[in-house]
Amino acid sequence: MKDLIIYYSWTGHTRAVASVIAAAVNGELMEIQETTARKKGVGFVIAAFQALCGVKSRIKEMEFTPDRYNRIFLGTPIWAGKATPAMNSFLTRYNLVNKKVYLFFTLQDSKPPLKTIKTLSKKVKEQGGQVYNLISIKTKMGEALNRKKVETKIKEWLAKIL
Repeated sequence: MKDLIIYYSWTGHTRAVASVIAAAVNGELMEIQETTARKKGVGFVIAAFQALCGVKSRIKEMEFTPDRYNRIFLGTPIWAGKATPAMNSFLTRYNLVNKKVYLFFTLQDSKPPLKTIKTLSKKVKEQGGQVYNLISIKTKMGEALNRKKVETKIKEWLAKIL
């Protein structure tokens, strides 16, 4: 069975990390997409507020069949210390029964989002899955990720956990 990498990305950082993981595990990529595109500028403030309040956004339907996959990697940016509204929606809509789940985050803070890790782990468990491990990748708004550094960090992480 293959691995599946499911992610939400607004600015492209989480998409870049997801693609590195997919290449490393020879997995399939699946993007969580909101039905309405977010706007830059004041949209960042609105997005942070929505994340802080635990809002769920409307997301497009996905052809997600968990039985086809061995492991699932779930990725989200962290906004205002919380998971994105799109990830909140995904975790209330889709079944993860008996799935090994690995979380990955992109965030601007250097501290792991401990409360968010606990909340997401609980949501995964409520959907029948189990979080086995996670990784955080530090980013800077407006700057592209250093792909070599990300590849190295992801390869080291995967070597320890798989």
